[in-house]
This record gives sequence, C-alpha cells and structure tokens, in this order.
Amino acid sequence: RAIVFTGAMDYWPNVDAVVWFATEVLPRIREREPQASFWIVGRNPTPAVQALAGGAVHVTGTVPQVEPYLQHAGAVVAPLRVARGIQNKILEAMAMGQPVITVPSCAEPIGATAEQGLWRCDEAECFAQGVLAWLADPARRERLGAAAREHVVQNFSWQANLDRLAAWLPTTESS
Repeated sequence: RAIVFTGAMDYWPNVDAVVWFATEVLPRIREREPQASFWIVGRNPTPAVQALAGGAVHVTGTVPQVEPYLQHAGAVVAPLRVARGIQNKILEAMAMGQPVITVPSCAEPIGATAEQGLWRCDEAECFAQGVLAWLADPARRERLGAAAREHVVQNFSWQANLDRLAAWLPTTESS
C-alpha cells in the first residue's frame, strides 16, 4: 500500500510535487484505500516537506539506497508540475520494474505508453485513480512494470545508446 516518490527534497519542483500530492491526491486515495501511505524518499527535505510527515506520510531524508523503497512500492508517482524533460527518477523506477504515474511534460521525452508502464496525469483525480488501480491489481502492475523495464532497456540503457551512436560513426575497413 506504499506510494513512493524519490528525489532530492531541496529541489523546488520536487517539493511542489510532494506537497501537492500529499494535500490534493493522497486524501482522495485514502477515502477508498485507508491503508495507503505516501513515502517521500530523498535527501535534504525542506521544512515544507518535513511538515508533511505524520499519519500516512513518511519523510525519510537521506537513505543509503532508494531501491528498497521502489522495490516494495505499490505505486510510484512523479507529479512534477513544474519540471520538464527526462527525469532520472522515472527511468530509475521503470528500470526496476515499476510503472510510474507522472505528468505529460515528464512522460513525453521518455516516450513510453500507458501499456509500457508510464501513465500520464495532470489532475489530482487521475493520479488517485491510477494509484488505486495499481493497488487493487498487483498482477496488472507487475505486467506494466515488466513492460516499463523493457522500454528503458530498449531505449535508455548504455547499450541502446551506444548502438545509436555507432550508427552515426563511420566504419573503418581493414585492409
């Protein structure tokens, strides 16, 4: 029942994201799933982030590794309302076999579809519905997570990028 967000918690877009999620989305989720909890995992939580801690919201501060939190998540969210571009937090979760719910501006550069484990939402109710769907159907979440991992491996791994680079480099013929 854990909903996880990872990132540096002194970065303003992350702060905005978790404050919005905790105040606008989490109450909607808990109306239908009272055991749900929101885990904010990341270093240097600001006072605004620390103020969210308590009840169903957990603020970890610095952790040795984020992987255990992602591995045990029932849902991973990245509701970055002011960030743009490729977000490593999304790629990291997808690479670990977790589908992610994020905003369209962060999903677009990654290029995965909903069936490849990357859901696009920009309204609180959409985030709540996505999280509730995954909490209710772990088998579906696992299938989407496998598709998410495959998308990252095919498009963002070192090998995938080196293969694209090699296509641009001239080949040398041995004599």
